[in-house]
Amino acid sequence: MEKNPHLWVAITGHGLGHLTQTAPLIESLREGLPGCRLSVQTQIPEAVVATRIRPPFCHIPELEDPGMIMASAIDTLPNASFEAYRALHGDWPRHLERQRALLQADPPDLLIANISYLALAGAEELGIRNIALCSLNWADIFAGYCGERPDAAPWITRMRSIYAGADLFLRPDPSMPMAWLPNGHSIGPITTLGRNRRAEVCGKLGIPPEERLLLVTLGGIPTRLDYREWSSGPGLNFIIQGMDIPSPAGHLYPAARIEMPFPDLIHSVDAVVTKPGYGTFAKCGCLGKPVIYIPRGDWPEEPHAVAWLHQHSRAMAVDREHLAHGRFLPVLDELLSRPAPTPATASGAREGAEILLGRFFARSRSGAGMQR
Repeated sequence: MEKNPHLWVAITGHGLGHLTQTAPLIESLREGLPGCRLSVQTQIPEAVVATRIRPPFCHIPELEDPGMIMASAIDTLPNASFEAYRALHGDWPRHLERQRALLQADPPDLLIANISYLALAGAEELGIRNIALCSLNWADIFAGYCGERPDAAPWITRMRSIYAGADLFLRPDPSMPMAWLPNGHSIGPITTLGRNRRAEVCGKLGIPPEERLLLVTLGGIPTRLDYREWSSGPGLNFIIQGMDIPSPAGHLYPAARIEMPFPDLIHSVDAVVTKPGYGTFAKCGCLGKPVIYIPRGDWPEEPHAVAWLHQHSRAMAVDREHLAHGRFLPVLDELLSRPAPTPATASGAREGAEILLGRFFARSRSGAGMQR
């Protein structure tokens, strides 16, 4: 009797964006593989993973994937990041052997990494089909901050060689170019759009439906802001996602109070304040949601994400002074007065799943086993 396919998904814990980007494709893939088993290797807590990827799945709570060490959602720490990569590459054989052991304990039919190159390398050594899925790669990100430092060159060469050696590298829009990849394949944006529940949001907050709602979300990396400096214009309300409000005022509301999935919440507001990052940009670009963003300045992925967002939504950059003092009303008025461009289509999860099903599971879908 044919066994159910086993998928292994390795997800970096660099914030929650990589989980958010991966989950819709995994759900689409599971629809095409009824009864498949799923293993999720990540340092993200299992309860958090379960908010994006529906159980059942086996949670493997370890993954050597440094990403970049962050001081906040906006600020990167190059020195600390360099030392994290030194620790990984300085003891590469031991880390690789541990990854191999994890995979050998329950070998999958396909490994999907977003975007651990160690997980890809372990799968490749064991002859396990493996693909990368991400809008960026750690080789180019690391090189942007630390590429000129001593010892960095061979680490970057190793990273690029592993990414280029995967069976496929799916690049959802908006993505870094990664022109050096021989196995790159572009797909549409991957995101979950939710539904508009504006009336419900206003009801939970006890505000009139005609008042403006501005969602402030800086992603899954903690960032401290002093909202006491923030002032509200007439009928403007701030919903703060993922951050504490030390002294709540009448126009400041924690998103947790609304108890609503993030895709629904972002669909229900007038505009979003954020930093350049895949998850929120992809949602806003596919909804045509106006965006006020605070540039990170040195993040290598940023120029490509920002250019894509401006194509599909009304967007405007503001400096950190605006963020510190909450001076958003004039910017919001100008943003909402602009003509709206055509939103993008959130087609990436479906496209990616169809590619994987056709390339790796064609025989399984017809009942004759997995294609090798």
